[in-house]
Amino acid sequence: MALCILLFVLSKEKISRNVLRGAAFAALMPTTAITYSLIKTDYWNPLFIVAGLGCFVFVVWGFVLAAKAGSSNK
Repeated sequence: MALCILLFVLSKEKISRNVLRGAAFAALMPTTAITYSLIKTDYWNPLFIVAGLGCFVFVVWGFVLAAKAGSSNK
């Protein structure tokens, strides 16, 4: 949730593209952990796929915001 809030707030501010890329990479970490846990362990419920996909959406959103920030600085 913290990364979701962070990307939402950053989308409303003029922030450097490096900060946005950093936030997107930070959102990639829980996505990777959820995916790895779903594949390699039996302890996780498949409903966590929704959480993993949600985190991945924020990864994509972070990179889209970084691309927009880069194009508006020129």
